[in-house]
Amino acid sequence: MSTDNKEIKPIEEGGKENVSIIVKDLISAEHYKEEGKLIPLLDGLSFEILKGQKVGISSTNKEELVALIEILGNMRSYYKGYVKLSSLGTKALKRAVVEQIYYLDSSSMLYEDMSLLKHLMLIRNIYCQSHGLEFEPGVEQKRMLDYIKEAKMASYVLTPIKKMPETIKFIVSIMVALLSDSEKIVINASQYVFSYEECSVIQALFQMFKEKTIIIGTGDNKLIGMSCDQVIYLSKGKLKTFSSVNDLYKNWDKVTCSIKTEQSQELIDIIHSLAKGKELDCLPQDGYVYVKYLEPSAFLNEEFFTLCESRGIIIGDIRINHGRVANAFEEIGE
Repeated sequence: MSTDNKEIKPIEEGGKENVSIIVKDLISAEHYKEEGKLIPLLDGLSFEILKGQKVGISSTNKEELVALIEILGNMRSYYKGYVKLSSLGTKALKRAVVEQIYYLDSSSMLYEDMSLLKHLMLIRNIYCQSHGLEFEPGVEQKRMLDYIKEAKMASYVLTPIKKMPETIKFIVSIMVALLSDSEKIVINASQYVFSYEECSVIQALFQMFKEKTIIIGTGDNKLIGMSCDQVIYLSKGKLKTFSSVNDLYKNWDKVTCSIKTEQSQELIDIIHSLAKGKELDCLPQDGYVYVKYLEPSAFLNEEFFTLCESRGIIIGDIRINHGRVANAFEEIGE
């Protein structure tokens, strides 16, 4: 499926004040062989990320996802192109320290014998000392407790980190990263799948730091849908889309509703009869019929329910789809 060029953001070199990261014509150093040819893992990517944006990156291939997120985190060199991570830019084959970037890919830097509160207090103490600020324990404890509560992590406030699930440990690492001076936080979360509650915590954290540019690489679709305002999707080394999450739903998510029933084929026959030749696709899966392309208003009417009743078709529930990242990615990857 071809990419809609209107979704790809234009690249403008120069000092646009609101631009945080620029990538232009990026080609990775890593290649793979296909039909006797060497093909770049990342092939000609171009996009720009604005200051304060929360960008989720995903891909059909974990290797290309990790490659891009590590380049953006200044952790991996590349073969050709232009990548601007700071006011100085970065060279393809020689990386320099970029202080504005905080790269995170594990929880290995945590002091696991400490509780969440003690760990954040330690981080805050180190920050104050390094910046010549007075550390007032009472004031800082209230500040960190407020931070923990707003992040919906109050149930872990006194829990030793070593007793936390791995996903929660990683969230604690995100909390630490966000307390840093870094303007850009680049997170490689490709090895984690989060619960809805954990995604809600990450969403709250991202919303608390509106001034920071946050880029998170993940295969967890619901995490992108809940916590990010922009999404980058890669397929076969190419940029398939870079758009707002809302535009992703609008342009790519073609599943319109799901209907629960044990009589999938009979229900599909009714929907086809009511579609009157309009484009649609009905997919039976796990006790549901997923309707694609056809607007629910085109068939969810009195006639539909009358036909279902006359043929003895029992419907459990009907869910109108208001946008799912997973559906959109499935469409893009076709």
